[in-house]
Amino acid sequence: MRLTLSEKNVVSPNRRELLFGIFCWLMFEFGFGLLLPLFFDLSTRSGVYWMNLAWFAANFLLVVAVFFGFLRQSALPVFAGRFFSTLLLGILLYWLLSFAVEWISVDLLLFYNLFIGSYSYVNPNQSAVLELISFHPLPMYVCSLLLVPVTEECLVRGMIFAPLCRKKPWLAHLVSICVFSLMHVVGYIGSADVPTLLLSFVLYLPAGFVLNWSYQRTLSIYSPIALHSAINLISIISNH
Repeated sequence: MRLTLSEKNVVSPNRRELLFGIFCWLMFEFGFGLLLPLFFDLSTRSGVYWMNLAWFAANFLLVVAVFFGFLRQSALPVFAGRFFSTLLLGILLYWLLSFAVEWISVDLLLFYNLFIGSYSYVNPNQSAVLELISFHPLPMYVCSLLLVPVTEECLVRGMIFAPLCRKKPWLAHLVSICVFSLMHVVGYIGSADVPTLLLSFVLYLPAGFVLNWSYQRTLSIYSPIALHSAINLISIISNH
């Protein structure tokens, strides 16, 4: 584990991909969110669903177009071994870390309810995904298990973690883990209360760490993509 976390030789996007990746981030966070609602009736459940589906697809297509060379280059280490063992170990490591974080979180909630006030936690991002899946399951399964992992891993692990890891692995972990957690809560600022946002941020930290670790262990972006897909599947099955 210690040697893996000090590994610097991960496949990283080239300078052109990193430059255009900034545009991908802007479209991911703002651009598509401003443009796509113009084409859908968001006053209906169907309109919201298809707008979200279009958002997932648009981000995926843009990221694949920009990072095509990086994705092709990153396929080579997959055949060097440790891909499937990393996937299995990653699922186990994620479960252990998530269990520990949730256990601590439950204790904090009990303390809050006993001494401060009544509070019941609901993960807003998870609730939104499950709501979309309940409307039309198959397209959302494709989004959750393929489109989202590829998009988010290229943006977080590819653009942030990989370049920093080649210089300072510890800094790469710190920054990318925080960014990964933030990207799952920032969209709910204003609609969710502060305790919910903070707790959601903390609960996504184990996934961010394990996805980084899998990248270092295999030197390929396809490892965190596969692990991300497995984590999403486990989350959907356990909460649906």
